[in-house]
Amino acid sequence: MSGYITDIKGISVGHSTDSDALTGCTAVLFENGAVGGVDVRGSAPGTRETDLMRGYNAVERINAVMLCGGSAYGLDAASGAMKFLEERSRGVDVGVGVVPIVPAAVIFDLAIGRYDVRPDKASGYEACSNAVSGRFATGSVGVGTGATLGKAYGMQYASKSGVGTSCLELGNGIKVGAIIALRRRLQSRHGQNSMRRSKGRQIPQLHECRYKRRVCLNKHDHRSNCHKCKAYTRRSK
Repeated sequence: MSGYITDIKGISVGHSTDSDALTGCTAVLFENGAVGGVDVRGSAPGTRETDLMRGYNAVERINAVMLCGGSAYGLDAASGAMKFLEERSRGVDVGVGVVPIVPAAVIFDLAIGRYDVRPDKASGYEACSNAVSGRFATGSVGVGTGATLGKAYGMQYASKSGVGTSCLELGNGIKVGAIIALRRRLQSRHGQNSMRRSKGRQIPQLHECRYKRRVCLNKHDHRSNCHKCKAYTRRSK
């Protein structure tokens, strides 16, 4: 698959990036609204207004989706998106004005960069102001600025992740687009060699050593890179 979610007409995406604090947010705007659906998983989700996307509720369309860093603090960025949309009269008409519907979700990035700086209302407004309907930046921008993976053995072994997008054309004018911010405790795998890729460089996959749960960094055989592990292996034969 290739392409961008913005290949679908009426969708625009913008970022707000704080490269110093290593956090940010990404706004996905729907020009004419969009019918939403939601499936919230995980033991500690951080969301806002996602219940409105369930099919049995009265609200039929959403105006934007905000993807945020900053853990629960970052949900405030959705308020900036609401302000941006209200200024353009986009939202549910309630008679005396409009109420923009902006579901939001967060990733935990407080352990990287500055803990005390998170996406806020101004960040959300900036992300909406930067939204484009064509190609947009991916990687360590917006919500992906503080995204990491491979933290199962501690942050010292983590590697950088980010935000990505794709679009698949199925024919007959049907397109399926996606945008995702990847943040997970374990490593992602690439091909059979279990290598991580970062900025075009290959970084060896972490392996658990059989000796006191240490971590080895050799990309071929972790035993060849750890004297303790080799000793354990010899004794176990």
